[in-house]
Amino acid sequence: MPKLTSFLAINLLVIFSLDVAAFAPTQPFLSTSRHQARTSNHVNSMVNNKEATAEALDLYLSKYGDKACNPGEAAVKRTFSEMCKVYGADNALDMVNTWPRCLNCDSTEFAPVFKIYVDKFGEEETLGMLKRNPNLLGCRAEGPNAVKAGDDAMYMSYFIAFTRPAGPFLLASLFGLLSLPVVEGITGIPIRANLFH
Repeated sequence: MPKLTSFLAINLLVIFSLDVAAFAPTQPFLSTSRHQARTSNHVNSMVNNKEATAEALDLYLSKYGDKACNPGEAAVKRTFSEMCKVYGADNALDMVNTWPRCLNCDSTEFAPVFKIYVDKFGEEETLGMLKRNPNLLGCRAEGPNAVKAGDDAMYMSYFIAFTRPAGPFLLASLFGLLSLPVVEGITGIPIRANLFH
């Protein structure tokens, strides 16, 4: 039970942390017709990115516009732009829809952390994991709190996506269950023994 409790506690910390990264390679132009097609796609992509940026900014400002965590419109746009480069505009917008505060993450970490996850899980699985749990965008590639690309991150992304609709109620219940041993230790009352026997 202590291993499960520490596992859940660590994952709750990851849920509330901020930062991540990624890598999106480009392909060279092979012919003039491909270059024209690519130029057309690039113009469409720029329009889509502008629309996606506007939508992401609206989502963020509607939730955090007047809060202290808001770094300003320019910083939010830069972060979303980096997310678009790394994950693609549609994926980045999905992440912002799920958790608008991901726009507060350190965008310099997006590419390195994405690469770590891609090396472990592959690109499609990593994008799915990040869309299910964009809180992973708060991870760092290096340093004392560096991301470890373990299977637990993938499993927790499914758990978090499943429980996200229950929101704060489920989170408060989970916190209450995890804190039972602490409450028992402080009060001396065997709560679990009385509840489960």
